[in-house]
Amino acid sequence: MKKNILFLPLLFCTFSILAQSLVGENKQWYIGEVFITQPPVTTIMKMEGDTLVDNKLYKKIYLTRDTVNQEWTLFSGIIREDSTKKVWLRRPGFVDDEEKLLFDFNLVVGDSFFIDNGGGWTCSIPVIAVDSVSLTNGERRKRITFSYQFFGDMEDETFWIEGIGSQFGVLYHTAAYCENIDFGRWIRCYFEDGQRQFGQVPEGECFYEFITNTNDLDTQIGFSIYPNPASDELTIKLPDTQSRKWELFNYQGQRIRHGEIKNGDDQISVAILPRGIYLLSIKGLGVQKLVIE
Repeated sequence: MKKNILFLPLLFCTFSILAQSLVGENKQWYIGEVFITQPPVTTIMKMEGDTLVDNKLYKKIYLTRDTVNQEWTLFSGIIREDSTKKVWLRRPGFVDDEEKLLFDFNLVVGDSFFIDNGGGWTCSIPVIAVDSVSLTNGERRKRITFSYQFFGDMEDETFWIEGIGSQFGVLYHTAAYCENIDFGRWIRCYFEDGQRQFGQVPEGECFYEFITNTNDLDTQIGFSIYPNPASDELTIKLPDTQSRKWELFNYQGQRIRHGEIKNGDDQISVAILPRGIYLLSIKGLGVQKLVIE
């Protein structure tokens, strides 16, 4: 009898961890975007309003880069989650408007997630761990961890959190695993009902502290760095001899090093830094992406 009594709370706890929907109108995602062709910005995503396509009910997606969440733009795709915990994206009006599988939260260790981004770009990523994480409110969410490769032979891990998405975002994350593009998106913060429940940066830093709106997209890069990729020392060359402060951020936007250049150029050691992608910011001159291998 005692075994049955203990089993019921355990079953309820397991259900509460696993049964979280990603698609909903009470959510917002703050996605950091960093590309070689632009300074870092933060895009906010939300879902609002229903639309019916082929007898399937989807949510509309809205995006903004406005720091006060006023200028929302309707995204060209629609999203839904089915009863089997699979999340689908569809882009009506595009040449290929078939549904694309974004997430399958049924995966277990030993499974692989197959990705077909079109144009012959395909890959699969194996599940290496399944556990859970705690949100700010104490709620537990299922986490699936995958292994994947980037920049050829460099290996890393990525995770999905049920009800939230991938560490790389919600809409475009599959491109990161197949190395199709200069991928530069990360979930910085996730909100439910206006409350921050998850973040890969400290609270209060959901926006990049040095880029907060679209006006900054006009900033021109005014310095050069080499070699890039770097493995030992990085040379920074400025356009003049004015002293300027520099900051090095990891790809989640957390500052890990800083200093000052006084004579127009300088060298900084990167030998002890983990392999990966970083952002080098120099006050008044812009931001550049740096790869350390």
